[in-house]
Amino acid sequence: MVVTSTKTGRERLHRLVDLLPSTKLAEMEERLFELAVGDDPLLRTLAEALEDDEPLSPEDEVAVAEGLAALRWGYVVSHEELRRSLGR
Repeated sequence: MVVTSTKTGRERLHRLVDLLPSTKLAEMEERLFELAVGDDPLLRTLAEALEDDEPLSPEDEVAVAEGLAALRWGYVVSHEELRRSLGR
């Protein structure tokens, strides 16, 4: 397939999906899922997990705001730094 537009690959893929007949959508979804997650058990679990539709509690909202503020101010440690500090 020769592409002469300046669209990104992702935009071209979206356009192709929009062109698929309804009868091919389930098959394409399965193929894309396999391409996206492959044999990675963590990615597969995350992709298959149900979306959490519970609203955040006021306490949750405060915790999220505090976490985002800490991230903005650089008050974070890497996974490796945390492991070292815990002696693991």
